Amino acid sequence: MPPSSASTSRATLALCVLLGLLGLPGLLGCGGAQATATTTPRPMPPPATPADPLDRPGFRRLVDAERAALTQLLEVTTAVRGLPVRTAITARVATSEAVAAHLVATLEHDELSAQRDLYVALGLLPPDVDLEAMLRDVVDEQVVGFYDPAIDALVLRDDVMAALAEGRSPDAEAVVTIAHELVHALQAQHFDLRARMDADVSTDATNAYHALVEGDATLAMIGVAARLAGTAPGPLLDAMPTDPTEALRRMASGEAPELQRVPPIVRIGLTVPYVTGFRLCRTQYDRGGYAAVDAAHRAPPTTTEQVIHPEKFRDGEAAVPVELGPLPADALGGFVAGPTDTLGELELGVLLARGTALDVDFPAAEGWGGDQVTLFRRGEELGAVFVVAFDDERSAARAFGVLERRVQGPERVLRRGRAVGFVRGLPASVDGPLAARLAEVSSALTEGP
Repeated sequence: MPPSSASTSRATLALCVLLGLLGLPGLLGCGGAQATATTTPRPMPPPATPADPLDRPGFRRLVDAERAALTQLLEVTTAVRGLPVRTAITARVATSEAVAAHLVATLEHDELSAQRDLYVALGLLPPDVDLEAMLRDVVDEQVVGFYDPAIDALVLRDDVMAALAEGRSPDAEAVVTIAHELVHALQAQHFDLRARMDADVSTDATNAYHALVEGDATLAMIGVAARLAGTAPGPLLDAMPTDPTEALRRMASGEAPELQRVPPIVRIGLTVPYVTGFRLCRTQYDRGGYAAVDAAHRAPPTTTEQVIHPEKFRDGEAAVPVELGPLPADALGGFVAGPTDTLGELELGVLLARGTALDVDFPAAEGWGGDQVTLFRRGEELGAVFVVAFDDERSAARAFGVLERRVQGPERVLRRGRAVGFVRGLPASVDGPLAARLAEVSSALTEGP
């Protein structure tokens, strides 16, 4: 599920408390000497005018001690990340209730409803799910701060800012949380962050870009933690899990009841981008420092396949176009085709993992080459057809076998060569036309351009 639907809106970047779930806070001792930065940031802005749109219940301006502490941390963050401050960063402190209320208010309700219907049709969400209430509970439990490019403001929870402003030995989690969000503010000043996050692109492309943005901020915040502790960043970077399956296991054993209660398609969108995005950015960083990470922002990954497999990003392996095309009306039994989307390798893995203890079956989804999912409606009834093209027949056969073993209720799976089709909620009369279309997709893949 893309950030626009899974957490807030495309324009809001929120940090969940993932470090504790991954078992990392003990590694982040930030009580060492403060490093001297190589750049001089602009200070936090003075109190705004009464017309400031951030003057709302639950929000307040920073007090002097908080402003001084945040300016000092920004100095270190700019030095580590190598992105100088171009304009003053607006910052506010808010209660946890105000943070949650703001993030829920930024939900794009029409898009959220459409995404909910699609995932219900695919069997990834229960039909009676109240997705907005579910997200509100997760936000209230997990989110400790956010940067919102739409209002160009950094908002941090009051208890987190209090920990930072205490000075002498600031709380490690508070420091890295704030550094993470400061990186987002710097990204907005140097890259076309808001426009890219607001772009009308597929779920797969949205998830891929979200992973890059979060991975960059995660990489930099660990560098900030090392700089503050007076140590080399290598050990802390190496301690970060890069295997997303292992990271999900750690999260499952952490203290996050609301996060664990949500269905995997929601939980994955809230958590996995930090891990896969970190691995992609770490690969770029090891190849050419932050200049290589900056290059990734200028030509970002377009698929979650490129994020999950950084070598495919390096090689520029793009998705193959996949189109279901119209199915005969007499085969649809009154169902009408609606919106289409591309879900990508990550969300294919969620579908493949249904009925298991996994949130995502990464091995079964490997070899993804492109896809298209189409939502169908007949009154209040929903149906879906998901067509996936694979790099080779072996990958297609593997995914087909997994799907076939895990079909539930009104579902069927078809395969023709390198193309696999998943049907849910539609009459069996669509299977013949769908099989013919799968054969065409596979033939086009075999013949090449």
